[in-house]
Amino acid sequence: MDLARKRFAEVAAFVKAVGLLSPGRTLKLELGSSAAMRAKHGTDSFADNTLGLTRSVLLRQGHRETRQVEGISVVRGLPWPIFDGVVAHELGHVWAAENNLLLGTVEEEGLCEVIAYHWYTRHGTLGAERLAAAIETSPSPVYGDGFRMMRKVQSGRNLEQFISAMLSRTQR
Repeated sequence: MDLARKRFAEVAAFVKAVGLLSPGRTLKLELGSSAAMRAKHGTDSFADNTLGLTRSVLLRQGHRETRQVEGISVVRGLPWPIFDGVVAHELGHVWAAENNLLLGTVEEEGLCEVIAYHWYTRHGTLGAERLAAAIETSPSPVYGDGFRMMRKVQSGRNLEQFISAMLSRTQR
């Protein structure tokens, strides 16, 4: 768990540096087996192939709905490069929730894949390059198509500029 917390802190520092989390923001990290996660969070939230989950609750304030993030759950025992990408992806969900972004599922998953992709491309190791390439070529209609759609939205902007542009999609 100590190494997982260290890796989590490193990825969190990256997302804070690009403007995705406020400097004082802390999150609870939960690790467990896939079976334990399914038992705790349900099979709808934690399917057989799910590696991570952002835990949040929906709050209603009049006609406005917001999501309050409680923490992140990640499958225990992942290789560290994959763990890091899952954490970067889930921290994208945290940012989307805390900024009340109005995104569909494909858009939000694509946004989160863009964040994981940038985590990988900034590390430049062979393993990270392969994981970035896997995101680029994913056949998934949600994650892969979502990534490619959001990369078009990013359109020549660096990650920080892209994040800033995405804030225009918030619910006021």
